[in-house]
Amino acid sequence: MNGNQRRMTFFFDAASCSGCKACQIACKDRHDLEVGRLWRRVSEVAGGSWEQDGTAWRNTVYAYHLSISCNHCERPICLEGCPTKAITQRSDGVVLIEKDHCLGCGYCGWLCPYSAPQFQTEGGFMSKCSFCVEDLDNGIEPACVSACPVRALDAGDTEVLDARHGSADSAAGLAPLPAADLTEPALHLAPHADAPRSVEPETELTPRPPRGLREWSLVAFTLLSQTAAGVILWAAGLRWWLGRTGEGRPLDPMLLPLVVGLLVAAILVSTLHLGQPRNAWRSFLNLRSSWLSREILLVVMLTGTTAAAWWPNAPADAVGFRTLAAWLTVPTAL
Repeated sequence: MNGNQRRMTFFFDAASCSGCKACQIACKDRHDLEVGRLWRRVSEVAGGSWEQDGTAWRNTVYAYHLSISCNHCERPICLEGCPTKAITQRSDGVVLIEKDHCLGCGYCGWLCPYSAPQFQTEGGFMSKCSFCVEDLDNGIEPACVSACPVRALDAGDTEVLDARHGSADSAAGLAPLPAADLTEPALHLAPHADAPRSVEPETELTPRPPRGLREWSLVAFTLLSQTAAGVILWAAGLRWWLGRTGEGRPLDPMLLPLVVGLLVAAILVSTLHLGQPRNAWRSFLNLRSSWLSREILLVVMLTGTTAAAWWPNAPADAVGFRTLAAWLTVPTAL
């Protein structure tokens, strides 16, 4: 971002946090979030054990709390991966989800190392912390910050927070946060004294961020599409090995309707995963940076080339077109 622009940042002091969850409750109340959907999550990090010292027992137990929401990263990988360009970033760094453009595919939630995007069942779109932009634009601090009774939370421009709380520490190594250079989060962190121990094997995080979002349809999509691609490659390889051309087509025509059927079934079942299937056409909008957009395009292309190669009762002048389409199925399947 331009160094002359504001970059809105959250400050969190893990040593001061009491784990009361007032920030979490305030966020839910401010944005009317239903049970189970949390834009800000307070978790306890705990570890250590009891060790025998002669006839005595000494403990090495520790515990502290983390209050984490969307960190409005400088390099948001949720924005890079969103196939519909439903995620945008304002000039002040605040990352927002446009619900009317969202597929509800959940891809941003899987990409985010902080598990910030959450699926909203009613409406079928992804949502997350918005930095309370409605209040922010009116000079009011976010609801979570206002609610913290011990002032463990703060928010503001990065330079202001540096002046108020000292230079920011890296979020790396503080469980469960990933290395800061992964997404460059706007998180000004004052770690707990026991934070270095968070990497110990017995450390527990409670509660853990939610995982999973209607995976069964994606499993079915993967199996069907990969089976179709496998049939194409197997048939093409077998024909090449046997040295048979079959009128110039690399595939046995009898296999083509099977492949088309598998691919159409894969595409149809994948829509059951979407919260807003009507926005499926938008999945091609982010081919530049989204691997999901590219995967969807390749499956559609493979379906098209296979269907063109199969084209029943094709006129004589279309034979060359069918042959070309048949050959194109091989690199597309790869």
